[in-house]
Amino acid sequence: MKEIIAIDIGGTNIKYGTILEDGTLKNTGTVPTEAHRGRTGLLDKIEEIIIDKLKDKDYTMGIGISTAGQVNSYTGSITFATDALPGWTGTPVKTILEERFKLPVKVNNDVNSAILGEYWMGAAKGRDDVLMITLGTGVGGSIIRDGKLYYGSNYLAGEFGHMKLYPNGRPCVCGLNGCYEQYASTSALVRMVNEELEDDKSSILHSYSHIDGRAIFEAEKEGDALAKSVMNRWIFYISWGLASLIHSLNPSIIVVGGGVSAQGRPFTDRIKEKTLDMIMPSFAKGLDIVPASLGNDAGIIGAAYSLKISVEAG
Repeated sequence: MKEIIAIDIGGTNIKYGTILEDGTLKNTGTVPTEAHRGRTGLLDKIEEIIIDKLKDKDYTMGIGISTAGQVNSYTGSITFATDALPGWTGTPVKTILEERFKLPVKVNNDVNSAILGEYWMGAAKGRDDVLMITLGTGVGGSIIRDGKLYYGSNYLAGEFGHMKLYPNGRPCVCGLNGCYEQYASTSALVRMVNEELEDDKSSILHSYSHIDGRAIFEAEKEGDALAKSVMNRWIFYISWGLASLIHSLNPSIIVVGGGVSAQGRPFTDRIKEKTLDMIMPSFAKGLDIVPASLGNDAGIIGAAYSLKISVEAG
């Protein structure tokens, strides 16, 4: 059985491993990205990982790459990357690695890789119409239709975070206003709590040295009224956006990723309950909203799967 070398590139860390054709994960590891070294430093580090994993080319199916940023998955080039990966924009990753290692290479962005991982071996296994939403600093998204990743005409489909929810709403980093991620990201949750704390001196959150999403979930579980009120508002915003996506794309399952997936079914069940109140009953039939199940391994598993299906398709 052949192996696939899989690498998941983030702004802080690079996760890597080898995955068998049947999805078995082995020999994983993590190293710092050291993004300050720029494009050349990042490519050098990727090549070092591949050389270490490449025991025998005859038993290696290829190399799957998951990366932060916008990716043209057809050419395997980076369309756009933020300053978290300086110099990465425009890098022809597929071409560089195929010329260096004489193996097939497939490159996808991180959220597309994550949904493929969940589809192959995780929470969406066996479901052919899938949405994934990741809640973090921003809001990411990806789409599987009829069992295939949907890229869009410019390989940019799934930018759920920049749906416009509110005319003249909060300014967004994209330069526009009222974007979904300004209301539904974990960053938005933290911002809303901090705004409320200015007027609520009784909240136990004042005793926390650092307020992040995890602290807010803990405070809510301890019965903090402010945390509960803001959490309910945040879930409303998340569900409001999901309702539009459901009416547009009619998925059978929505996978919720990002750090909040650690909260499990109790959290996604709250989102599901609110979302079902906002959609037409005909769209609710068979619909489930579930937490991602693969954690930090979703990216490398999805990168491997993308390479696998690309090679098998010829």
